[in-house]
Amino acid sequence: RDGHQCVRCGGTDRDRLLAVDHIIPWLLVKADESVGNNPDNLASLCLPCHGRKTTVVEPRLLRGDVLSLRSFYGEDRANRALDNWEQL
Repeated sequence: RDGHQCVRCGGTDRDRLLAVDHIIPWLLVKADESVGNNPDNLASLCLPCHGRKTTVVEPRLLRGDVLSLRSFYGEDRANRALDNWEQL
């Protein structure tokens, strides 16, 4: 779906290993797997971008800073994930 590339930096699976990321962290959506594993809550990230999201963006999101998620993923992708999360 993401063209075998990182949605953040555009690195391809030929350049870097890719991981499937939960845009809204699993910690926050694990109560409802249908939200956590909804395609709108999943994105391909290369390992460096995934590490940055885990260490920088997620702690901010856990403190309620949804702007950090929007700046990392872009408005459209982040808003789709946030809309699903708000339905919990």
